[in-house]
Amino acid sequence: QAANGLWRAAAGSALARTATGLAGQVADRALALAVETVVRELMREALKAALKESLRGLMSDVARDMVVESLRTGWAAATRPAPDPEASRPGPDPNLRDR
Repeated sequence: QAANGLWRAAAGSALARTATGLAGQVADRALALAVETVVRELMREALKAALKESLRGLMSDVARDMVVESLRTGWAAATRPAPDPEASRPGPDPNLRDR
């Protein structure tokens, strides 16, 4: 009985209450850290997937714009009038003077 009374006295002491409080705080911190880590990883994966989808859409838009622009440029080059053959002949250089 004396040992049991001593055990009860030790369990109810300030040291025991402090140790129990500290253990609870450590457990709370560990749980918060675990939850924070899981949530961070879930958010990271969701953001990565969203960015990948957004980038895929952006790349598709850019590729479509490039095709349209190259077709437009090719069409403009193919349908413009042929240059005048006389205009493409070299003539006298106006910078040279007769010596």
